[in-house]
Amino acid sequence: MLIEESELIHFYNPDTKTSIELPVGWEEQSAADGTAVYVDLDEDDNDEKSPRLIVSIRALPSAGDVRAAVLDAMLSGLDGAEVLDRRETLVDDSPASRIALRYTDGELGPVVRVQGVVQEDDVLWTFVGIAPGETTSEQRNVFENAFDSVRLILL
Repeated sequence: MLIEESELIHFYNPDTKTSIELPVGWEEQSAADGTAVYVDLDEDDNDEKSPRLIVSIRALPSAGDVRAAVLDAMLSGLDGAEVLDRRETLVDDSPASRIALRYTDGELGPVVRVQGVVQEDDVLWTFVGIAPGETTSEQRNVFENAFDSVRLILL
């Protein structure tokens, strides 16, 4: 399900070298050292349980494809997670991998998590969207649309 363009805010972050679209109500909460955190402040007054998206950039020592290994490493520690979808795709014409999961977190309870990895030569971006709650299909859609909207700013 696509989100109407009029309901989206465009964010650009020079630390992560990305632009991304998220629904109205989301805000960039912090950014430093190649990481940006976006939070859905409309969702819940309890900031710690609000849906969030974390975007990070890292330099790699070489340009070999490490997306699958990184995505699998990101899954470690999520025992009992149900894989809802896993796919290879392109993000801004760069190779990307994305996975959607559902699991139960000890502190947050039921959680949907969408994580992705984009690689362009020796640069790697990771995206982790986390939304606690029983009905999280709407948040999964938000995370997947955000991932698909990413533009890499490689100047």
